[in-house]
Amino acid sequence: MMRMTTDTAALRADISGRAAALFAAIDDYADDAAFIAAADALAAELPPGDADGQFHRACARDSRGYSGEAVPLYRAALAAGDLGGGDLSHEDRDGERLSAEHRRRAVIQLASSMRTTGSSRSRRTCRATTARWPTTRGRW
Repeated sequence: MMRMTTDTAALRADISGRAAALFAAIDDYADDAAFIAAADALAAELPPGDADGQFHRACARDSRGYSGEAVPLYRAALAAGDLGGGDLSHEDRDGERLSAEHRRRAVIQLASSMRTTGSSRSRRTCRATTARWPTTRGRW
């Protein structure tokens, strides 16, 4: 897989910063749909299928109480770029993979969303995901 270009890395950093600002202003959005649309617009600036974009989309839905819609997006974010090796010891190693911070948060938030939606598999999912991506172990 090709390494992420400097332009893509800069774009991802910019989108993550703007997403943080969007979430800091979450209470300014009276309408759930408007907040989710704003997060989706940020994610759309990233390449199709970008893991960080999927993560931001999931977080927006989760933050507004749509955990059921967030679960498949967290799963897509965690799966993006996973070629089976599971060695993600370097943050942003490939352009489509989650950053280490987003990966940790996605694992925790996926398990929480699964619990919220009544899935009894949330604890197993968290354990399995942690085992799959070793850099998440012990860094919660």
